[in-house]
Amino acid sequence: MDPIERHLGRRLKKLRMDRGLSEIMLDSMARLPVGTCRLLERGTAFFGPSQLHALARSLDVDPAFFFDGLPLDDAATDPALTKEARDLVKAFHHIEDPGLRRKIIGLVKAVAD
Repeated sequence: MDPIERHLGRRLKKLRMDRGLSEIMLDSMARLPVGTCRLLERGTAFFGPSQLHALARSLDVDPAFFFDGLPLDDAATDPALTKEARDLVKAFHHIEDPGLRRKIIGLVKAVAD
């Protein structure tokens, strides 16, 4: 399950429940196929831009609401990673050249084998 989809799903479920709406009611309000909210809330479906917009409009929130509290770099904040791994991920994300990034990945894989 993707951590971003999981986060968006949790935010959606909390807001829906706070508003006293069922999944089916919200699907209808947002003009989404029945069962869409259920899949989104579980993090098993992708939040497309049109779905996100329809849900935000139906719940009277800015689409940015769903992203509030989302860590900008999940890998760098994962408590299961060592400090060295977090430092490496943070530094890697500062490399703007995609070609250089691919070379670094190749180098790390070669050294690890």
